[in-house]
Amino acid sequence: DGSTPQAAQLWQPEQLVYDTNSGGVVYVAESGSHRVRALPLSGVASTVAGVAGVAGDSGNGGAATSALLTSPVGLALDPLRRRLYIA
Repeated sequence: DGSTPQAAQLWQPEQLVYDTNSGGVVYVAESGSHRVRALPLSGVASTVAGVAGVAGDSGNGGAATSALLTSPVGLALDPLRRRLYIA
């Protein structure tokens, strides 16, 4: 996180979704690091869900960046509701 999208290192990326409504952000399900990252066309890479390197299944009702995920492999984007679903 904090690097340009071009310099971001991904650990076992599984699925990508592209959000055209957000000015061009690619979301990546990174199963190896147990998180989902946002790679904007301009700006810096950031974690939007999960904690890097920590697997788990807790965090409902809290901040997505504090939730624990276990190897996310799927993403779906609902552009009308502006929601990102993680599997």
